[in-house]
Amino acid sequence: MKFLILLIPLLTSCFTSEDISGTWSFKLNTQNNPIPFKVNIDKEQRFFEITNSEEILKFEITKNENKYIIPIANHDSAIELELKDKKLVGYWIKYNRKSDYKLSVIGKKEELDLNVKFPTNFPKRWKIIFTDKMNRKKDALLLFTKNHASILTSTGDYRYLRPVFKENRLNLYGFDGTFAFNFSGIWSLENFKGTMYAGLNWTQNFSAKPDYNFLLPDPTTVTKVKKSALDLCLPTLNDDKICLNRKSKRPKVIQIFGSWCPNCIDETKFIQDYKNKHKPKVDFYIVAFERAPNKKLAIKALKKARKLYGIDYPIMIGSYTKDKKVEDIFYGVDNFASFPTTVYVDKNNNIRKVHSGFTGPATGKYYEEFVREFDFLLKKLQSE
Repeated sequence: MKFLILLIPLLTSCFTSEDISGTWSFKLNTQNNPIPFKVNIDKEQRFFEITNSEEILKFEITKNENKYIIPIANHDSAIELELKDKKLVGYWIKYNRKSDYKLSVIGKKEELDLNVKFPTNFPKRWKIIFTDKMNRKKDALLLFTKNHASILTSTGDYRYLRPVFKENRLNLYGFDGTFAFNFSGIWSLENFKGTMYAGLNWTQNFSAKPDYNFLLPDPTTVTKVKKSALDLCLPTLNDDKICLNRKSKRPKVIQIFGSWCPNCIDETKFIQDYKNKHKPKVDFYIVAFERAPNKKLAIKALKKARKLYGIDYPIMIGSYTKDKKVEDIFYGVDNFASFPTTVYVDKNNNIRKVHSGFTGPATGKYYEEFVREFDFLLKKLQSE
């Protein structure tokens, strides 16, 4: 017992011998287009807090020899850092990829100005068109609020983006530990044109113009219902089986989900909070489609997600890897378009509505509209 008592202070002193607490200004090198982000490390050096526009993401710090390792929530990635010449240097790494996936990061102990300074008369609503390498185009909404931007597509949103104006250049930065975005281009009050750099090597050209009339397709019309009766039998995390193939006294809400998907996590947080507040007489389920190398790692990621986000409803396994399509497992839907997708089922076990994507909190009034529609639909299904 005495040995243990002496050992604990020894380990603690090793961890805290070099003080890295305080506010840091980091840059993530995304295809030679750096993404700046702010980090705060607490006095005990236990937590690494990334400020991504208006959200703060808190991750635990562990130490392995001379490295500080920050696992990113339940995602299969981490930031690995070393203290060199009063700088924190290292990599943002995504593990279990066929090839190396890591981007260099460097941090200095200094404050990063996160205030958004909009030019006079800058429009707050734009139609943005993405063009990929095959010259295929996709329309979306670029939204600006008082302190951040976001991009809303027909299948979800890009979460929080921080606008930075410099003369005739505009950058929209987003880094939440899971995804990294830099929308970099030339702007005027009539046009914003440039390139989106995402992660290790993904790029897309874009062009945006102010437009207060443009509307996206209704997200409940994107994925089709090809068979109204729900017929689903899948294993759970404990290898039990749940079958959803008969009438019930309660309607059902089923999330088509991946633990790797930030929009899925945003929707899960919303649903769990809604359940806790309203106690609806509705049965909720998750059908998970993981992107892990094997079953063991997929189960590990899902159990971690369940614990992190307090998920108290069943998680069913659609697929452990990317080998199977959603339509191969979820026979009731066709033209699956997005993670997450939410399926609403009535008491007669008929699919009543399928909602592609999730309109998250970063989209402001569009998120508020989603919340109202979700609440209305659940109350309607319960009353029938």
